[in-house]
Amino acid sequence: MAKSSPLSGRIGPRFGGRGARKRSKIIIASIFIITAGTFATTLAANVTINQNTALEFGQGQVPAIACDQSITTAISEEWNNSTTNFHVRTVTLSGLNIASPSPSAIINDQGCGGKTLTVSLLNASGTPLPMGSGTPTAIAFAVPTATGTATTVNPAGATVVISGTAPDYTATITLPTSSPSADVRATATAVARVTIQTD
Repeated sequence: MAKSSPLSGRIGPRFGGRGARKRSKIIIASIFIITAGTFATTLAANVTINQNTALEFGQGQVPAIACDQSITTAISEEWNNSTTNFHVRTVTLSGLNIASPSPSAIINDQGCGGKTLTVSLLNASGTPLPMGSGTPTAIAFAVPTATGTATTVNPAGATVVISGTAPDYTATITLPTSSPSADVRATATAVARVTIQTD
C-alpha cells in the first residue's frame, strides 16, 4: 500500500500549527484576565480609608464612629391601636463611652463626651424614616459626661437618657409623638438600619 504525501491532500487552516498558536493566545489572554482580577481584588482589600484618621460615620452593626467604635444599636416598638401598626418607640445605643477626650487627641475610640451624635433610621433602600411629630428624620443630642438626661438638639419632644456605668453606658432615645391618631413615627417593620453620625 502506497504512502501518501502530506502535500498530496488539501491544505487546511490548521496546517503549520496555526490552530495551536491561536489556542495559546486564548489561554494567555484568559490567564491575564484572571490575574488582573486577582490584583484588583488584592488592591481593593488593602485600600486605606481616610488616611488612617478618625472616621465620623457608622451604620448598622459595624459602626466606624471616631469617638467610640464599640457602640451597638437596638430599637423597641409599641403597638398603636389607631394606626394598627407597631411603631418605633426607642432607639438604644449600648456600649457608649461618654468620656471626654482632650481636644488635642487624634486617636480613635477615646470617648464621645461633649460631641453631638445624630441618629437616623433607614429603610431597605437607604431612605431616612420619620422619627416623631413633625416627621424629623434624625435625632441629635449632645453627649454628656455623666449619667442623666442629655440635651437634645433636634427635634423638640425627643428625650435621651444616659444610664449605666463606666466604661459602657447606654443612651436610650425616646421618639416623640403628638397623639396616637397622628403617630408618624416609623413602623418597626420598615427599619432596616440605624445610623449614627458624630459632629
